[in-house]
Amino acid sequence: MSADRSFLKDNRQAAWVLVVVLLFVLVYLGSLTFVYIEGDDAATVAYHIMGRNRDLQIPYAPYHGMMDVVLSTFPADQNTLLTGAVLITGVSTVIMTVLMLALAFDWVGEVSWSQKLLIAALVLLASPEFFYLGLVYSPASVAMCLVLAAHLILRYRSRDAGLPGRWPVVLSLLLFGLGVSFRWSVLVYGAVIALDLLVGVGRRLDRSRLVFVVGWGVAALVASVLAILISGYGPQEILSSTQSTVSYVAGQAGGQQVESGPAISFRTLTTLLSLFTPAFAIFFMVGLVVMLRRRDARLWLLVVGLAGVAPYLTSGVPKFLITAIPAVLLCAVEGFVTVWYRLAPARWELIARVAAAVVVIVPWFLGVLVTQEGSAWGPGFEIRPYDRDEVEGTDIGLTIGSGAALPSPEGGRAFFGHFFTFGGGWRALYTELAAEYDTAVQQAVENNIPLVMMRWSPSYITNALVAARFITGDAYGRMLPPDDYFVERRFFNLDGQVITFLYHETEGEGDEDDVKQLCALAALSDRVVLDGYPRFVRGLYEQAPGAFQRLGSTSAIVDLGQLCK
Repeated sequence: MSADRSFLKDNRQAAWVLVVVLLFVLVYLGSLTFVYIEGDDAATVAYHIMGRNRDLQIPYAPYHGMMDVVLSTFPADQNTLLTGAVLITGVSTVIMTVLMLALAFDWVGEVSWSQKLLIAALVLLASPEFFYLGLVYSPASVAMCLVLAAHLILRYRSRDAGLPGRWPVVLSLLLFGLGVSFRWSVLVYGAVIALDLLVGVGRRLDRSRLVFVVGWGVAALVASVLAILISGYGPQEILSSTQSTVSYVAGQAGGQQVESGPAISFRTLTTLLSLFTPAFAIFFMVGLVVMLRRRDARLWLLVVGLAGVAPYLTSGVPKFLITAIPAVLLCAVEGFVTVWYRLAPARWELIARVAAAVVVIVPWFLGVLVTQEGSAWGPGFEIRPYDRDEVEGTDIGLTIGSGAALPSPEGGRAFFGHFFTFGGGWRALYTELAAEYDTAVQQAVENNIPLVMMRWSPSYITNALVAARFITGDAYGRMLPPDDYFVERRFFNLDGQVITFLYHETEGEGDEDDVKQLCALAALSDRVVLDGYPRFVRGLYEQAPGAFQRLGSTSAIVDLGQLCK
C-alpha cells in the first residue's frame, strides 16, 4: 500500500505538466499554421531549398547555425522543411515552458501538487506570450530547452549532493554548449546558472563551490565555442555576427526604427503586453516586493538575467529577452503564491483570489480595438488594405473578441481578446498574408512583369517562385546597376519564361528617392507587381491612386507610367 501511495504522490507532483501540455495543444489546434509568419522562417527555408549553396542563398543567420545543421537532414522540399521547422520549435516551446516552471517551482520551494496545477494554469493564462512564441519559428526555444535542462541537472545534483558528480557535469556542459549553438545569445544564461549555484541552492558558499562554479563557467564557454565551430562558423564570424546583431536589435523598438525615447517606451510596452499582461505584472511586482522585504538573495538572479538582455530591452520583443524570463517567472510565481495562499485574514484572501481570477481571465475575452491615423494595423486582429479610407486621430474601443494586432518582428500580438485570436484570428490573418505572396507571383507570371519587394524578407517571393517551379542561377545579393539600389535576380522555368525579381527594404513612406528608383524600372516594364510595408505602399498609393490595382492589403500591380507622371 505504501508503494502505491508513493507512486500516486510522485505522479501528482508531475500532474501540472499535463496542464501545460493540454493548454498548448488547445492553442495549437486553433492557431498553429504552416505558413511563413515573419521572414526569418522564409529565409531559413530558402537556404535549404536552394541547395544550401551560399552563392545562391546565404543562411538566415550564423547564430542559428545548429538549427541549419538539423534542417540539413530534411529533404530540400519547401513544405517538409517549413512543417518540420515549425513543429520542432513549437514542441520545444512547450518543453521550454515546462522546464521554466519546474525551475520556478524549485526556486520557490514548498509548493503542493494541487498548487502547482493552479499556478501552471494561471501563470500561462496571465502570460499568453508563451503560446505566441510557439506559433512562430524560433530556434531560441530549442536553445533554451537545452540550457534549462543543463541548469536543472546542476541544480538538482547540487541541492542533493553538495557538488554535482562528474557525469552530471559532463552532461550539463554538453547540453549547454549544444543549446548555445542553436541561438548564440543564450550564452548569457550561463551567468544565471553560475549565480544560482552560488546563492540559490541552499548550500553554504565555500571555496570549493566557488572554484567549481568558475571552472564550470569556463568549461561551458569552451563547450559553446566548440559547438558553434561544429555548426560551421569560426571565431571571426562569431564576433562579427554578434556585434551586428546587438547593434541592429538595440536600434529597434516594436520592430521598427523610431526617432524618440517616448516612442520607444510606448512601442516597447505595447509589444510586451502579451508577456506582461496586467495580471502577470501584478504577480511579478508582488513577488518582487516580497523578495525585497526579506532580502532574498535570489533577486540577484533577476538582476543578472536582466543585465544579460540589456542591449535588447528597448526592442520590446519577448524572444530577445528569453534568457531573463526564468528569473522573471520566479518573481511572478512568488507573487501568485503570496496573493493566492498567504494573505490574511481569510476575507482578504477570498477577495484577492476573485480579483486575481478576474484580471487573468478578462483579457482573454475582452479585446481593445484601435484605429489609428496612419496605421494599417487594426482595428481588430487584422491589417487594413493600403487603399483604405483614412481616419483622423486615434479611436479606441472594446469588444468581446480579438483586440487590435500589435506588430512585432515575431508576428502580431493581440491587444487582449486572446481567446478569439488563438481560436482562429491568428490563423486567418497569416494564411491571408501568406496567400498574398502566391498571388503576387501568379500575377507576375501571368502578366510577364517584374516583381518588386520593398520589405523584409525577399525569401517570401523567392520561395513562392520556387514553389511555382522557377529556378535561378543568379548570385545572392547581386546589385542592379547603375545605382545599386535594388538587388536583382532573374528566375526562369522550363518553358523559358523569365521573371525579374527586385528587392530593396525601406521603412519610409514612399519618398522622392524611392519613387525615382521605381520610375527607373520603367526601362524594364511599364508595370510591376509591388509589395512593401503597409506605410510604404500607402504612401505611394496616396501619390497616384489610379496607378494601383490591388492584389492584397500590401501588394498591387502598379502602372509606372501613372506613378511617375
